[in-house]
Amino acid sequence: MILRDWRDADAAALHECYERERQHWLDGLSWDTTWTWATVEQARFARGLPGFLAVDGSGRVHGWTFYVVDDGMAHIGGLVADSDAATRLLLDGVLHGGEQPAVEATACFVLERAPGLAAALADHGFEVEPFYYLSLPLDAAGVQRLSDGGGFRLQPEDHPGAAADAWREGDVEAVAALFEASYTRDGGLHFAPGGNWEKYATGLVEQAGCGVFDTNLTRLVRGDDGLRGAVLVTSVSPTTVHVAQLAVHPAHRGRGFASQLTREAALRAAAAGKSELTLLVGAQNEPARRLYLSIGFSQKATFVAARRERWQASRLIAAS
Repeated sequence: MILRDWRDADAAALHECYERERQHWLDGLSWDTTWTWATVEQARFARGLPGFLAVDGSGRVHGWTFYVVDDGMAHIGGLVADSDAATRLLLDGVLHGGEQPAVEATACFVLERAPGLAAALADHGFEVEPFYYLSLPLDAAGVQRLSDGGGFRLQPEDHPGAAADAWREGDVEAVAALFEASYTRDGGLHFAPGGNWEKYATGLVEQAGCGVFDTNLTRLVRGDDGLRGAVLVTSVSPTTVHVAQLAVHPAHRGRGFASQLTREAALRAAAAGKSELTLLVGAQNEPARRLYLSIGFSQKATFVAARRERWQASRLIAAS
């Protein structure tokens, strides 16, 4: 098996790769990624998006990957392979055979579609964390279970500012501040690796990489001290909506905001005719996982989140 620059590949061959992925996401995650792969192909063809193919002697494609370098960080946008050997060949290509300038870190947040990816990343010095893709059916039984969940479990003095509110123009800055307060530095590395939460929040609202932002289903809890909590919801297919982010300010945790915001988003989605609500949760975030399981979510897929700083790569090389 050999590595080839995917920018030299025939568009028809890559169309087959994209179509397999589109169908897998649609069947397995209820997520329509048609826009995603069209955007990736446009970037590959028109702007030279770097990537690799793993092919055998007959030219058959056994895997592919691509990456983007932005603000000193290399982001692996996807890695799909049919064998451990293809996985490692592609990862080696990104890390050692690409045209990257010097980068401060390399990261990925990708659907688990390559055998042995987590192990290969760990072998290259990455810190790896699985993220679970959970699904909640919004059928009659699910809606009844959500309705029985009750309302905010708040202390009386907090009640006047507790009602969830709709999205307003200009909320991006406040949401970014909420995210920054809600995440530890390490916890936020997969979302705002450079600490630029406003850039991340703007991307969720204005871009479609995590689905199309839905202002009708997004809800925020406001207070005199700023946002206390928020659930940002996107549409990922005609029948499915996705919790792109759920955050509660540390000063207001333990009072039922996370549960209520999730339930309200689900009930509003059901009322809008949606049949499924999905979200991602880190394997290390045990309180959130317990909450979602208690509401009725179940796992459908796994994503791999990983990051390696330049000093980690240097230490790995020195030790080899």
